[in-house]
Amino acid sequence: MAHGFSGAGWVHPLTGLDHMLAMVAVGLWSAQLGGRAIGRVPVAFMLAMTVGSAFGLRRWPIEGVEVMVPASVLIVGAAMAVRARLAWPAAAAAALLFGLAHGYVHGLEAPASEGLAYSAGLLLTTAGLHIAGAAAGQLLLEKPEGQRWLRTSGAFIAAACGVLLRGVL
Repeated sequence: MAHGFSGAGWVHPLTGLDHMLAMVAVGLWSAQLGGRAIGRVPVAFMLAMTVGSAFGLRRWPIEGVEVMVPASVLIVGAAMAVRARLAWPAAAAAALLFGLAHGYVHGLEAPASEGLAYSAGLLLTTAGLHIAGAAAGQLLLEKPEGQRWLRTSGAFIAAACGVLLRGVL
């Protein structure tokens, strides 16, 4: 098990650096992209996370997710750092892939006795982290130096990936 558990899954995203960074980063990135991305990118992540969690709970195999979880942190952080100007459908497609991987890993780690309650708690906390990231990003962007702060945050998030990948590779 990657992290400790208590309750019905709601705590899990708060106890692992990989999951917390990725989920807050998706919100920050969506704010940086602006427009429709603010809502659609996190929703894409959540939808795919729901599917991935179901696959993980059922133990249906998806290859490569252990690497995709930290890679998602690297990619989103790097996109923020270089201020990649993706159209929202491209960003949402990336979020779908990342959400599937995160959901799958969470589903595999779920206690068998908690199943749906665990997944519901997991999704609720994930939504909160996305909202917190998007709100923080929008507040930063109201400041003259806000874009610089978002880019610096993205660089930090991407750099944290090195620590995360050490445990996987």
